[in-house]
Amino acid sequence: MIRKIISQYKALSIADFTRKIILFIPWEAIFFGIIYRIKALIYLKSWNVRLGSNTKFIGQINNIQLGRNCRFYPNCVFELHETANISIGNEVVLAYGCIISIRKGLSIGDNTQIGEFSSIRDSTHSYSDPDKSIKQQDDFVKEISIGKNVWIGRNCLLLPGSVIGDNVIIGANTVVKGNLEDNSMYVGNPIVKIKDLKFN
Repeated sequence: MIRKIISQYKALSIADFTRKIILFIPWEAIFFGIIYRIKALIYLKSWNVRLGSNTKFIGQINNIQLGRNCRFYPNCVFELHETANISIGNEVVLAYGCIISIRKGLSIGDNTQIGEFSSIRDSTHSYSDPDKSIKQQDDFVKEISIGKNVWIGRNCLLLPGSVIGDNVIIGANTVVKGNLEDNSMYVGNPIVKIKDLKFN
């Protein structure tokens, strides 16, 4: 009788241990992790990026350089024109819901972080010809450059032709236009420099 109880207890313990091990392994994360890496290979031509869930790609570019250990959080949207040239450095982070819409060119330096729901667009509607509707006119297109060690806050908008130097902080909800100096902090709409920063 005692031997039977011990035998049943051992069998239950092994089964329970096996069940816990199987349930402990994050199968879903492993499966979708592989899917996201394949997606990155197809669209970004690189395995070396962590794509979040529901990342969308519209179009496919022919010229992209992607650094090491980049991370794009869930719900990012990439609108990539076939003529675009994109260079993204090492350790770049795009937070939740960023929109990257590029027709001509975008460069992002190492260790740059872009806050959630920010939008980077190198084209916008033109309205220079009064005899045509805005919809009928060609877009204005100009490359965007973002330096190294830049932190762009939540819900910022980078307009065509924006040039951001190294070691720059941009406050949340800022509309970025023009040239931003190295080692500086900017906020607002219209954007203004509010302080100098010191980095080693």
